[in-house]
Amino acid sequence: MPSSEKLKVMGEMLLRCAAVSQVLASEPCPELSALQAKMRDTEKVTEDVLARNSELTEANNKGATENAHLRRRLDELKMEIHQTSASRDKAMAELGKLEKNFNDYRALARAEAARQHEEGFKHALRQAKRFCDLKGHEFDVGMDFYQGQYMSYDEMPEGAVPDEEVEDTMAEEDEDEAETQQEDTRADERAEAEADLEIDLTGTNAVGPTAGAPSP
Repeated sequence: MPSSEKLKVMGEMLLRCAAVSQVLASEPCPELSALQAKMRDTEKVTEDVLARNSELTEANNKGATENAHLRRRLDELKMEIHQTSASRDKAMAELGKLEKNFNDYRALARAEAARQHEEGFKHALRQAKRFCDLKGHEFDVGMDFYQGQYMSYDEMPEGAVPDEEVEDTMAEEDEDEAETQQEDTRADERAEAEADLEIDLTGTNAVGPTAGAPSP
């Protein structure tokens, strides 16, 4: 085949190929459109996921900061409770010491009062013997006056009280009542002190971390 014919045939084939390519390019492709739509949906979902992840990351950082703050506050409260308990124990120990010292002092005071009473009684006996010239008479501690009569305790009716002991008994009862009132007052003050310490401790324990705090 002559060269001119070959060129003519090649040119015609090129034109036909170009025409076929143009026709194919102009025809719609359903698969491609579907893929493009899926790609757009995927891109949108990806953007939403990234935005949500950013929000969650920010919330997690904020929660971690708040949790650290609550942990510090919890440690402070534990320290305050420990200090309050130590102060309460110290106060109770001091109160116990004061009470023991008071009881010891009261026992010593009673012993001293009894000693002074005995010394005064002996002193009065010596003066009575000297100034009243009671020679030949010895005082008998087993004798006393009952209804104006001098008799032994065995001669007195059962349960009888000597004449002078009536007033002494009333005075002792008044003294015992006063001591009882003082002891009741001290017991009430001690109970109030313990209640105040217990209220302070309970009030401190009632303060705690906010419920629902995020975990680290």
